Amino acid sequence: MMGIVYYDGDCGVCNSFVRRIIRHDAEGRFRFAPLGGETAEEHGVTVMDRVVVTQIAEPDGTALQQPQTLDRARAVLFLLKHSDSVRQRRLGASLAWLPTILLDLGYRVFGAVRHWVPVKQQESCDHRLGSRMLP
Repeated sequence: MMGIVYYDGDCGVCNSFVRRIIRHDAEGRFRFAPLGGETAEEHGVTVMDRVVVTQIAEPDGTALQQPQTLDRARAVLFLLKHSDSVRQRRLGASLAWLPTILLDLGYRVFGAVRHWVPVKQQESCDHRLGSRMLP
């Protein structure tokens, strides 16, 4: 496992993004936990308005001495960069050159309206979700 992704479990867009990341993470590098859940509390993650990635290992599996924490837009870019999807990696690479302040501004603007964005509800249970989700 490479890291834990903390996300807003009440947000349809966030849940859709998590499903997409899982679909394009065949190696199972990431586990996912809702902000405000047991795992987030155990690890001291208290932010409620953004995606947070805690990287605990390098892509080759080597454990990090000190976990690296990324949030907001940089966390999303990190996930895109490590996706198995060429499209997602290209999207991440095309946005990565932008300054963090601009990326986070876009993230905050989108974050303010994300609950209004209509998202198709997932009725069927994806078999990959169960083992990847933390409480």
